[in-house]
Amino acid sequence: MTAPPLSAEPFTATPGLEPVWVPFLHESQLVTLPDDTLSLTDKVL
Repeated sequence: MTAPPLSAEPFTATPGLEPVWVPFLHESQLVTLPDDTLSLTDKVL
């Protein structure tokens, strides 16, 4: 059984980055955030 194809509509309607990825992307230097903003992701996770 295969999953139905994904459409771009949900991602276009509410673009964003899942909080779980923020520390990884920051450590990889793919995104840069101030420390106070980065610490907010700890509160979400």
